[in-house]
Amino acid sequence: MPPHRLKPLLTTVAEHIDLIVQLSHIEGTLSMADILHACDETGVPPEAREALCKRLAAQRILVQDMADELRVNPALTAFLNHYERLGQLVSATFLAEQFQHLPRVITSIRQLQQQSPPDLFQLVTVLDHLNTQLHTIRQAAEEHHQACMRLLGDLRRNDQHHTLGQRIEHLQQAQRRYIDPLAELIAPQTNAMAQIHDIQHFIAQLAANTTLTQQSHELQRLLRHILEHVQSIEQRTLRQFGELIDTARTILASLVSEKSRKDAVAFALGHLDASWELLQGVTIVAPQRRSRRMSSLESYGAFFQDVLAKRYLPNPRPLQRYTPEPATHASMLLTTAQLRTMVEQASHIASWPTFIAEHCQAYPLHEQIKAMTWPLLRNEPQMHYTASTRRIRIAIQQYTLELNDFAVDWHNRRPT
Repeated sequence: MPPHRLKPLLTTVAEHIDLIVQLSHIEGTLSMADILHACDETGVPPEAREALCKRLAAQRILVQDMADELRVNPALTAFLNHYERLGQLVSATFLAEQFQHLPRVITSIRQLQQQSPPDLFQLVTVLDHLNTQLHTIRQAAEEHHQACMRLLGDLRRNDQHHTLGQRIEHLQQAQRRYIDPLAELIAPQTNAMAQIHDIQHFIAQLAANTTLTQQSHELQRLLRHILEHVQSIEQRTLRQFGELIDTARTILASLVSEKSRKDAVAFALGHLDASWELLQGVTIVAPQRRSRRMSSLESYGAFFQDVLAKRYLPNPRPLQRYTPEPATHASMLLTTAQLRTMVEQASHIASWPTFIAEHCQAYPLHEQIKAMTWPLLRNEPQMHYTASTRRIRIAIQQYTLELNDFAVDWHNRRPT
């Protein structure tokens, strides 16, 4: 596009970027009601809307398809989506910055815990701030994960016409900017994970202080929401980021391996004359587009004779079929009824995490972890748990869990 036509287009986009972005998010064709509603949302005066629509159509920002229906120019939509995703990817830095604010909030809560009795109003205020911080971290982590997955998809779709070397370079650049910092963030020895464990520790202590929690329903609500955020960040965020890092590394390793094979084939084809003389009795067939000498028909004939004689085929082996063992939902899921029955039959369980690890070994890992946290999340009138400051270590499959122990009791009737 000539510069004298590009400048008015850029001026229009800069003046009405909010309107154009909102219109580009509408799927399908645009009606006049959609355009007028977007003008209302972005504050375009009523007297200027008709002239603005003509201006957008004249500069090809709004185009008509074969059925004479309006839509935002697809090229402009792709351009806006690209930079919108790049903007979301900045949340990796934002995520690390949010973790840096947690120590100050944790220190404030510890100081309030040391007071006897603690100031309930100040405690609720600080916990509300902590709940907001954890919600922001959780939301930013989910947005960054989605943006990174979309980025990998964009690289796969848009780099098909590029060379392997360029595709590897693009993926390495994206991995270095947006994915590699996640490995430093989710590592067990980092400050971020230590802060999450500290939050879990003092939230359990506050939840065990029934004298304090019974004074405020708001305090109970905040403790419950904070525990949900912490568990989501520790379990879901770690798993998603770990899978994202593995996916990016697998794609990069696949591209590097493919490039190595193609480079080796290109080198062999470039030196085909020397390779053919060295092989002597071994016959190969390869494209001869850039070779300086064509192979003789006798060589091709010898090759097909070897194929017919099955000299190049491995010894076939019969396929082995393994019939999977049938499994029902009862052997894969720990339901609330099962857990409630366990507690009711035992009446008193001195160490609930150890009890689950010993009696539920046949269940999957995520079901055992869910069962360990079940008494902390369920509000059963006849069940009560007692937190302990004793730290225990439990080995589950290939993992080792370290957590505070707690006991669970079952009463036939609710105490008065």
